[in-house]
Amino acid sequence: MKQDTHSLCEAGFFYIGDGQNDQMLCFCCSQGLKDWEDNDEPWTEHARWSPTCSYVLLCKGKTFVEEACGALKIENFNHEVLPKLIADYKMDSCYPEEIKLTLTKAYLSDKKYNNQGTTAEINLRHNHEQQQQQQHQPVDPCTIPDCLLCKICYKDEMKVAFIPCGHVIACIQCSMTLDHCAVCRQQFSMAMRVFIHKTEETAIDLPCSSSQCSDEPKDQMLCNVCHKEEMETAFIPCRHVYACVKCATDMQECPMCTESVCAFVQVYL
Repeated sequence: MKQDTHSLCEAGFFYIGDGQNDQMLCFCCSQGLKDWEDNDEPWTEHARWSPTCSYVLLCKGKTFVEEACGALKIENFNHEVLPKLIADYKMDSCYPEEIKLTLTKAYLSDKKYNNQGTTAEINLRHNHEQQQQQQHQPVDPCTIPDCLLCKICYKDEMKVAFIPCGHVIACIQCSMTLDHCAVCRQQFSMAMRVFIHKTEETAIDLPCSSSQCSDEPKDQMLCNVCHKEEMETAFIPCRHVYACVKCATDMQECPMCTESVCAFVQVYL
C-alpha cells in the first residue's frame, strides 16, 4: 500500500492485519478498512466509511465529512430562525447558567444575510475550512505557550471544549479518552472543537511604562480586544476563541474569519 504510516496513524488507524493484508482499525469508532487503493486518502476514507466517528468530526469538522460522503449541500438558511431556536431551547431546558448563549440582535437586521447571501456563505465557509486545514498541520510543542498546552499530555495544544461545563483543557486525542471533565468532574454531553487565537506580538508593542516594558510575551490568555480580561467566548458557528465575554458580545462577525456570529458559548481556558 502507498499510504504512509504517519498519515494512517494521524487519521486514527492502527494495523490489525496478519502481515499478508492491509487491514486497519480506528481506535475511536472501531471502523475497519482494508483493500486500500493507491490514491485512497486516509482521512477521506475514514470520513466516508464512518461519518459519525467523533475523532474525525473533532479533527476535520462536519463539512469535511459531508464533502467526503458526497453530501455537501449549500442551502439558503433562514438566519432569523436560528436565534429564536436557541432562545426557545434555553428557556425550555435546564441549560446551566455557566454556559451563556448570547444572541446578537444586529445579526437579524444585517442585510448581508438574506436569501441572496448564498455566494457569500459559500465563500465564508471555504475561507473557514482553509483556516481549519492550516490549524490541522503538525505543531511543534516547543512553540506552543505553556498556558495553551493540553493539561493531560502536555504535548499538543488545547482544542476541545467540554459541554455543558465549558472547560477547555485537552487536545483532541486526550479528550477522546475522557467521559467527564477533568476539572469539575462533571460528565459532558458534547465535546466541541474550538480554535484559540494565538498572537506572536510581544508586550513591548503595547503602551507601557519603562518599568513594565520587557521582551516577555503577552499573556496568551488575554482578550485580543481589551487586553484586560481573559478570552472566555467561542463564536458560533465558527468556534474561534478570540475575546472576553464583554468584548465578544459587541461583535457581529468573527475577527479571525469574518464569519457572521449568531451566538456565543462561554468557555474556560
